[in-house]
Amino acid sequence: MTFKNALITGASSGIGEALALELAKRGCNLALNARRVELLEQLADKARSHGVNVEIYPCDTADRPAVEQAAQQALETFGHFDLAIFNAGMARYVFPKKFNVDEIEQLINVNLMGAIYWTGALLPSMLERKSGTLAAMSSLAGCRGLPTVASYSASKAGLSTFFESLRVDLRRHGIRSVIIEPGYIQTAIIAHNPDAPFVMSADRAARIMINRLEKGKTVIRFPWSTATMVRLIRALPNWLYDRIASAVRN
Repeated sequence: MTFKNALITGASSGIGEALALELAKRGCNLALNARRVELLEQLADKARSHGVNVEIYPCDTADRPAVEQAAQQALETFGHFDLAIFNAGMARYVFPKKFNVDEIEQLINVNLMGAIYWTGALLPSMLERKSGTLAAMSSLAGCRGLPTVASYSASKAGLSTFFESLRVDLRRHGIRSVIIEPGYIQTAIIAHNPDAPFVMSADRAARIMINRLEKGKTVIRFPWSTATMVRLIRALPNWLYDRIASAVRN
């Protein structure tokens, strides 16, 4: 399958930017969302060089009224979306002695609730047409509660299970709900982690994601090396996982 109109959140840099350019190369019109207007405008100019229609809808994805307004404007302009990729996200450390509920709440709102807000705004249009693809940018980091990134792991685990439930519920309506769980991608989010294994460029990751979305995949996990490691981690008994994770952290 190919996509005619796509909406991408968190599109101003990193994976979102790479996804936008990859889709533009394939002839897909784009609605781009992020907070940073200048970067969105620069990306829109690059994408338009491929001969596609590109519009920007800057807003904070954790701001529900702003998301609903942006989605309405985008639908009025494009008519419908074959594909919506909920990519907006952030990462923060969580330390017991510096436990900050406000920071945790902000991260959960951006990573999880933001995707839910966009889904709520776009789903009625897809239900009416009985077609469309909702793709949530989760992470292999949601496999278990990883040390020092409790809120990030929790947000990604929540994202995966939420869109897995939607996958089951939306099948009879002709709508696909897709979970994307990449490993480490070379973006600003992992700049604080120089020891991250099996790091992949954002451009290569974007090609893999779009290729698999076009093939109709509903769960996209890569690279195989990290995905295999995660499967092993999931299988560990709690007592062993706790020991290994604590040793790695220390």
